[in-house]
Amino acid sequence: MNNHERIGQIRFALDINDATMVSIFEAGGVTVTVPQVIDFLAKHADGQETLNNHDFESWLNGLITMQRDGKLDANGVRIPEQYNIVNDRDVNNVTLKKLKTALNIPSEELLAAINEVRSTPIKKTEFAAWLRSPGGKYQVMKDPLQRDFLKALVWLYRGIK
Repeated sequence: MNNHERIGQIRFALDINDATMVSIFEAGGVTVTVPQVIDFLAKHADGQETLNNHDFESWLNGLITMQRDGKLDANGVRIPEQYNIVNDRDVNNVTLKKLKTALNIPSEELLAAINEVRSTPIKKTEFAAWLRSPGGKYQVMKDPLQRDFLKALVWLYRGIK
Protein backbone atom coordinates (compact mmCIF):
# COMPACT_ATOMS: atom_id res chain seq x y z
CA MET A 1 0.00 0.00 0.00
CA ASN A 2 1.38 3.41 -0.96
CA ASN A 3 1.27 6.65 0.99
CA HIS A 4 -0.91 8.24 -1.69
CA GLU A 5 -3.49 5.49 -1.13
CA ARG A 6 -3.32 5.96 2.65
CA ILE A 7 -3.64 9.74 2.58
CA GLY A 8 -6.38 9.57 -0.06
CA GLN A 9 -8.47 7.18 2.05
CA ILE A 10 -7.94 9.27 5.18
CA ARG A 11 -8.85 12.44 3.31
CA PHE A 12 -12.04 10.81 2.01
CA ALA A 13 -12.96 9.39 5.43
CA LEU A 14 -12.53 12.74 7.18
CA ASP A 15 -13.85 14.82 4.25
CA ILE A 16 -10.76 17.08 4.11
CA ASN A 17 -10.46 19.67 1.32
CA ASP A 18 -7.26 20.81 -0.45
CA ALA A 19 -6.76 23.96 1.64
CA THR A 20 -7.11 21.99 4.87
CA MET A 21 -4.64 19.39 3.55
CA VAL A 22 -2.10 22.20 3.04
CA SER A 23 -2.79 23.48 6.58
CA ILE A 24 -2.28 20.01 8.05
CA PHE A 25 1.06 19.66 6.26
CA GLU A 26 2.10 23.08 7.57
CA ALA A 27 1.09 22.13 11.13
CA GLY A 28 3.38 19.12 10.70
CA GLY A 29 6.27 21.30 9.60
CA VAL A 30 6.14 20.73 5.82
CA THR A 31 5.37 23.55 3.39
CA VAL A 32 3.37 22.40 0.36
CA THR A 33 1.07 23.92 -2.24
CA VAL A 34 -2.34 22.76 -3.44
CA PRO A 35 -0.84 21.39 -6.72
CA GLN A 36 1.63 19.34 -4.64
CA VAL A 37 -1.23 17.96 -2.54
CA ILE A 38 -3.07 16.99 -5.71
CA ASP A 39 0.12 15.29 -6.94
CA PHE A 40 0.47 13.42 -3.62
CA LEU A 41 -3.06 12.07 -4.08
CA ALA A 42 -2.62 11.06 -7.72
CA LYS A 43 -1.79 7.54 -8.79
CA HIS A 44 1.13 7.76 -11.21
CA ALA A 45 1.29 5.43 -14.22
CA ASP A 46 4.94 4.58 -13.58
CA GLY A 47 4.20 3.60 -9.96
CA GLN A 48 6.43 6.41 -8.71
CA GLU A 49 5.35 7.68 -5.30
CA THR A 50 5.65 11.42 -4.70
CA LEU A 51 4.74 11.37 -0.99
CA ASN A 52 7.66 9.97 0.99
CA ASN A 53 7.36 8.45 4.47
CA HIS A 54 8.75 11.52 6.25
CA ASP A 55 6.27 13.91 4.63
CA PHE A 56 3.41 11.46 5.21
CA GLU A 57 4.32 11.18 8.89
CA SER A 58 4.64 14.98 9.06
CA TRP A 59 1.06 15.16 7.75
CA LEU A 60 -0.07 12.71 10.44
CA ASN A 61 1.75 14.82 13.05
CA GLY A 62 0.05 17.93 11.68
CA LEU A 63 -3.32 16.20 11.98
CA ILE A 64 -2.57 15.41 15.63
CA THR A 65 -1.55 19.02 16.24
CA MET A 66 -4.67 20.43 14.59
CA GLN A 67 -7.08 17.99 16.23
CA ARG A 68 -5.55 17.95 19.70
CA ASP A 69 -3.49 21.18 19.86
CA GLY A 70 -0.29 19.18 20.35
CA LYS A 71 1.63 18.71 23.58
CA LEU A 72 3.03 21.66 25.54
CA ASP A 73 6.12 21.74 27.72
CA ALA A 74 6.31 23.47 31.13
CA ASN A 75 6.83 26.85 29.42
CA GLY A 76 3.80 26.46 27.15
CA VAL A 77 5.88 25.78 24.04
CA ARG A 78 4.53 23.12 21.70
CA ILE A 79 6.54 19.89 21.75
CA PRO A 80 6.89 18.54 18.21
CA GLU A 81 5.50 15.07 17.54
CA GLN A 82 8.00 12.26 17.18
CA TYR A 83 8.94 10.60 13.91
CA ASN A 84 8.51 6.85 14.27
CA ILE A 85 8.68 5.54 10.69
CA VAL A 86 12.11 3.96 10.49
CA ASN A 87 11.44 1.80 7.42
CA ASP A 88 8.56 0.89 5.10
CA ARG A 89 7.33 -1.93 7.33
CA ASP A 90 6.54 0.56 10.13
CA VAL A 91 4.22 2.80 8.07
CA ASN A 92 0.99 0.87 8.69
CA ASN A 93 1.50 0.62 12.46
CA VAL A 94 2.48 4.29 12.80
CA THR A 95 -0.54 5.31 10.68
CA LEU A 96 -2.85 3.36 12.99
CA LYS A 97 -1.32 4.80 16.17
CA LYS A 98 -1.23 8.41 14.97
CA LEU A 99 -4.76 8.40 13.56
CA LYS A 100 -6.07 6.76 16.73
CA THR A 101 -4.37 9.57 18.68
CA ALA A 102 -5.44 12.43 16.38
CA LEU A 103 -9.06 11.33 16.23
CA ASN A 104 -9.20 10.27 19.88
CA ILE A 105 -10.85 6.95 19.06
CA PRO A 106 -10.99 4.42 21.93
CA SER A 107 -9.36 1.07 21.10
CA GLU A 108 -12.58 -0.86 21.65
CA GLU A 109 -14.53 1.36 19.25
CA LEU A 110 -11.82 1.18 16.60
CA LEU A 111 -11.50 -2.60 16.90
CA ALA A 112 -15.29 -2.96 16.60
CA ALA A 113 -15.28 -0.77 13.47
CA ILE A 114 -12.48 -2.79 11.87
CA ASN A 115 -14.31 -6.02 12.62
CA GLU A 116 -17.49 -4.53 11.14
CA VAL A 117 -15.83 -4.17 7.72
CA ARG A 118 -13.87 -7.45 7.81
CA SER A 119 -15.09 -10.93 7.02
CA THR A 120 -12.93 -12.49 9.77
CA PRO A 121 -12.70 -10.76 13.15
CA ILE A 122 -9.49 -9.51 14.70
CA LYS A 123 -8.71 -10.40 18.30
CA LYS A 124 -7.91 -7.77 20.93
CA THR A 125 -4.42 -9.23 21.39
CA GLU A 126 -3.58 -8.84 17.71
CA PHE A 127 -4.91 -5.28 17.69
CA ALA A 128 -2.91 -4.44 20.82
CA ALA A 129 0.25 -5.87 19.21
CA TRP A 130 -0.08 -3.35 16.35
CA LEU A 131 -0.14 -0.48 18.85
CA ARG A 132 3.02 -1.55 20.70
CA SER A 133 6.47 -0.15 20.06
CA PRO A 134 8.78 -2.35 17.96
CA GLY A 135 10.30 -5.20 19.92
CA GLY A 136 8.68 -7.54 22.40
CA LYS A 137 5.14 -8.52 21.37
CA TYR A 138 5.04 -5.98 18.53
CA GLN A 139 3.38 -7.21 15.34
CA VAL A 140 3.70 -5.62 11.91
CA MET A 141 0.34 -4.61 10.44
CA LYS A 142 0.09 -6.00 6.90
CA ASP A 143 -1.35 -4.00 3.99
CA PRO A 144 -4.71 -5.85 3.79
CA LEU A 145 -5.29 -5.06 7.47
CA GLN A 146 -4.31 -1.42 6.85
CA ARG A 147 -6.92 -1.28 4.08
CA ASP A 148 -9.52 -2.69 6.47
CA PHE A 149 -8.53 -0.08 9.07
CA LEU A 150 -8.96 2.72 6.53
CA LYS A 151 -12.32 1.26 5.42
CA ALA A 152 -13.33 1.26 9.09
CA LEU A 153 -12.50 4.99 9.27
CA VAL A 154 -14.71 5.62 6.24
CA TRP A 155 -17.47 3.63 7.93
CA LEU A 156 -17.04 5.49 11.25
CA TYR A 157 -16.90 9.00 9.79
CA ARG A 158 -19.04 8.73 6.64
CA GLY A 159 -21.27 5.72 7.30
CA ILE A 160 -20.11 3.97 4.12
CA LYS A 161 -19.06 0.31 4.23
